[in-house]
Amino acid sequence: MKQLLITTRHAIRTITAFFFVATVALLVAAVLLRSFGEIRLQLLLTFIGFGFSGALLDLLLGCYSENRPVMILGSVALGVSLTFYLLLVWGLGWRTEPAIWRIWWVSSIATLTITHLGVLKMIQASRSNGVARAAPAFSVATALLLVGLAARELLSSPGPIYLGVTAVTGVGALVFSILAGRRFIRDKVKPANIWRRGKLTALGFLFLLTFTMGYYLGHVSAPQPSPAELFPSVLRGMSREHLEAQIRSDLKRLKTASEGIDDLARKTEVFREVRAKKFESENRDYYLPEEGDEIRSLFGSYLRYRTALLRLLATYSGFESVRDPDTRARCFMVGFAAAMTVFENSLKLVNTYGDDERAQRKLNEPEPEWGIPGNMFNRLYKSVSSSRNIKVCEEMAAYFNVHRKDWREREVWSEANFAWLEQRIDRGLASVRQHSIAPHKAWYDLLMARVQEDLYTPVYA
Repeated sequence: MKQLLITTRHAIRTITAFFFVATVALLVAAVLLRSFGEIRLQLLLTFIGFGFSGALLDLLLGCYSENRPVMILGSVALGVSLTFYLLLVWGLGWRTEPAIWRIWWVSSIATLTITHLGVLKMIQASRSNGVARAAPAFSVATALLLVGLAARELLSSPGPIYLGVTAVTGVGALVFSILAGRRFIRDKVKPANIWRRGKLTALGFLFLLTFTMGYYLGHVSAPQPSPAELFPSVLRGMSREHLEAQIRSDLKRLKTASEGIDDLARKTEVFREVRAKKFESENRDYYLPEEGDEIRSLFGSYLRYRTALLRLLATYSGFESVRDPDTRARCFMVGFAAAMTVFENSLKLVNTYGDDERAQRKLNEPEPEWGIPGNMFNRLYKSVSSSRNIKVCEEMAAYFNVHRKDWREREVWSEANFAWLEQRIDRGLASVRQHSIAPHKAWYDLLMARVQEDLYTPVYA
């Protein structure tokens, strides 16, 4: 049995070394090509996962002779963690499932903690003092706090106190583990097969890497607030006369903005088609200065229309606070028509340039002269593909369908205005439902864009 264990560990070390070498090779290739690509990135993450899993399994097998339960529990947790990790790497449909992320997170923390405790027990087998007890205690406390992140939506925004306590316990676990190791070496206790300085260093690095990866992915994929939350509604404090005048004025603004953004969408499509033909005929993949100015001008105009429409949406998002039912209906229809107009045209813009990396790079560039902040195209992509925004849209559509007939019969608007608002709402809904972007695809596209942006941004930028 002992010989089999030794042979198995040697084989695992060889395979682990292969995965780490393959990881380095892929990283070098990515740097040279200045692009990961979807498959290369998936392979990279797979190699990293197998490499670290092999290192942990080697540590766990070292615990077999002294502590079999640690080896068994750790191996089970490792198997679960690796399985769900691979699901997240290769399964497009799984990446938007919170349960999958939580299982991966909890099983990863469990694997690391069990392995850490096994290592501590091996190097402290001959001692029983404060340090020997403190290191496992801090390790378990850190693990529980990290697991607690999965209990609620904390990965994207854990509170400062929670992070502070987690950091303190993590530092405590690290410090007491180092002290235990130093005493172990000082007392010249014959090291067990499990003991290697490099392995403990790697284990500490794994703790840090796991937490950093989970926090980074959670932060990057945090849901974007609904446009209605960007500006506060002011309806509650307005008198009915003032509100009615505001509604009439805003309906005119809505019609003007809708006409303008529709015309801009047509110009954008014409620009894209003309540029695509020129790129092909002239065999180039970059924008000339005048072309860059033109696309930024179009994008800047779109953003100004978008801001105007979002302000209307935000203003009337508080329609439920209006007491008079007819006035409340008018508020809802203006706000919802503004929402569907901006949603429809934002989705149209994202789909227009969705497969054009050249245009996306240009539109993500900050341009103060045109009033364009950095990374704006990706923000739009995230907004139109947000399952949260789509859900709110469908809820408002259901509300409108319930009251539509009654509002028409009560003539809350003139026939012409009601027809115009109804047409804007129905057209926007039909367009959004027909051309919507799958949330998991958008999540992955934006994550890859964010990762590549972070990788290629110099530290001095």
